[in-house]
Amino acid sequence: MKLDLKCVRDSLIALEEMSDLDNNLVPKVLYIEDFLENSNTSKYSKKVIVYTLERLCDGGLINANFKRSRAKLYSATITELTFDGHQYLEAISNSKIFDMAMSKLDELGSGVTLDILKGLCTKLLKEKLGL
Repeated sequence: MKLDLKCVRDSLIALEEMSDLDNNLVPKVLYIEDFLENSNTSKYSKKVIVYTLERLCDGGLINANFKRSRAKLYSATITELTFDGHQYLEAISNSKIFDMAMSKLDELGSGVTLDILKGLCTKLLKEKLGL
């Protein structure tokens, strides 16, 4: 299955919006259903959201726990962005910069890593800021 870069961005934005700490400073627990109902991620199928969140967890960008039995997902809890997740989101959160980066990547017509997307967004933002 191919990783949807737009879903990556939208999932990180949704998680940042929905995550919180309770009065005991314990992270709020979120579920797949929360992402299915969030305005940023509701346009994606459950399959795409789960795949994206699992890859973000694998990559150390979010704190989450996925439990499977006989390859069937029976529990998924998502709590918050990691420090790296916040840094990554900062690099790709600007919609104009992200769209410019996606346009450049579409011209290539091939796959791209998350690090390349982050680097391209950072480069484009620096150019816009005159740095």
